[in-house]
Amino acid sequence: MSQRKYGSNFVWGIVLVILGLIFLLENFGLDIFEHVWKLWPLVLIIWGWSKLRNGLKSRTRAEQARPEEIEKSSQV
Repeated sequence: MSQRKYGSNFVWGIVLVILGLIFLLENFGLDIFEHVWKLWPLVLIIWGWSKLRNGLKSRTRAEQARPEEIEKSSQV
């Protein structure tokens, strides 16, 4: 669970930094919202990718744990 909490904090940290940069660039007169509006689907792609990656990691961990459980049950 600590890995999930770390990943969540990391993602929110990146989101906040990106938002801060967007607002900072707007204050300097750059029209960044026009570009952000065009690229917003990237947020969905990155979010989906992270969910897939986390799912595959947890599946791999579960598969690695199974042989150990089988050995323990056969030794009893």
